[in-house]
Amino acid sequence: MSSEQILSIVERHAPNEAVNETGIPGVQLYRISGPMPTAPAVYTPRICMNIRGVKRVYSQTGIHVYDESHCICCTMPVPIDADVPNAAPEEPVLGVSLELDLTLLRELVVGVSEAQGWGSDDEPAADASEGLTIAPVTAELTAAVNRLLELIDDPTSRHVLARSRLAEVYFVLLMGPMGHALKRRLGSSQKIADTACYIQEHIRDPLTVGELAKWAGMSAPSFHRHFKQATGLSPIQYIKQLRLNTAATELAAGMPAGEAAEEVGYNSQSQFTREFKRQFGKSPTDWASGVST
Repeated sequence: MSSEQILSIVERHAPNEAVNETGIPGVQLYRISGPMPTAPAVYTPRICMNIRGVKRVYSQTGIHVYDESHCICCTMPVPIDADVPNAAPEEPVLGVSLELDLTLLRELVVGVSEAQGWGSDDEPAADASEGLTIAPVTAELTAAVNRLLELIDDPTSRHVLARSRLAEVYFVLLMGPMGHALKRRLGSSQKIADTACYIQEHIRDPLTVGELAKWAGMSAPSFHRHFKQATGLSPIQYIKQLRLNTAATELAAGMPAGEAAEEVGYNSQSQFTREFKRQFGKSPTDWASGVST
């Protein structure tokens, strides 16, 4: 019953294509009304649930599929490719996106750890899948998300209760199959995840592995090893792919190639064009033209 209620809410409050704001900080609804070919993107830390339809994500760790019965959790910025195989105006893909509130999540992790006696020894070994996690959508998660989205129609309740309802969603996730990934985000993997966020925030700046390792408080060899373990990419490979995927999304939104290059830290237009073509098979201008047609 809760899933049907969520679908009704999303249908009403996501009239526009792509992202629709809800008035609840960090909570968005999305609508995709036609098939989307595989395209580069960057997933930021968030949880996504498809209430109707299927989306596929391709990363260094393989193909991740989420639909009505599976949700995806991204714990750090991850450059990916994604597509929507089936969607139509009369049967759009509809979903909910929850940006990770790390402050709130940290409070809950501490509380649950104290209550259950979690320790670092309880964490599974980190691997290259921890940036993206697919998990089943449980009845408890569906009910918690439904209670959160019910606040959209009531501004007063939304203002007073949004944070507590979001905390309930996080709690359900922490107690379910996604709990280890969220716990690692604030535990053993926090330095790497925070560094990935730092890279995204400073994507226009010159970045070196030595400087990033120092920022993370690690030696360069240790940082390189842990970063590749967590993302499937070396730091240099990650920076380049993040830059190119970000530029591709800017080009798709209509930004000129020169501005897109500057936006992601390329001082040389020729280098940007060369690396973009090597990555995507087309020059930035040709690629943008293909997206817009």
